[in-house]
Amino acid sequence: MIGQIIIDFMAAFENDTEMYMEVEEDAKLKYDNLETFLNNWQKPEEADKIYKIKTELTEVTDIMHKNMEDLLKRGESLDALMAKSKDLSTMSVEFYKKAKKKNQRCCTLS
Repeated sequence: MIGQIIIDFMAAFENDTEMYMEVEEDAKLKYDNLETFLNNWQKPEEADKIYKIKTELTEVTDIMHKNMEDLLKRGESLDALMAKSKDLSTMSVEFYKKAKKKNQRCCTLS
């Protein structure tokens, strides 16, 4: 903000030769843009583009971190489901084999 005020101040008074002379007492300069700058900078994210971009990047980074954490949690859940599915598959194959063996002993059709 200060840099922008200095640039604007210098531009506003560039033709004022008295300002650049040696000053022995306070001078009364009317600089109307100061209040405009102060009002604009009440919300720095709106006035400073770099600050606004930095804020947006921080928000995006936070969202991405949350998404990555959720993805890792889902990955762990998927791994657990895959393990249970494999166990269930193994148990169903064993059940099938035992049931087939029992049915063969139970009755024979001739």
